[in-house]
Amino acid sequence: MKDEIADCFIYLLMLTDDLELDLEQIIIEKLKKNKEKYPIYKSKNSNKKYTEL
Repeated sequence: MKDEIADCFIYLLMLTDDLELDLEQIIIEKLKKNKEKYPIYKSKNSNKKYTEL
């Protein structure tokens, strides 16, 4: 499993490099979106879809 995860990560690094994208910035932006979409006070210990929160 570790090798597969590493392969995916390597591919992702190469892809973002080829597309001239900043992977760190992409991750930060996505975490911000998730924080807004799934606020902890509503989503903690819940398996509801975000539209049901």
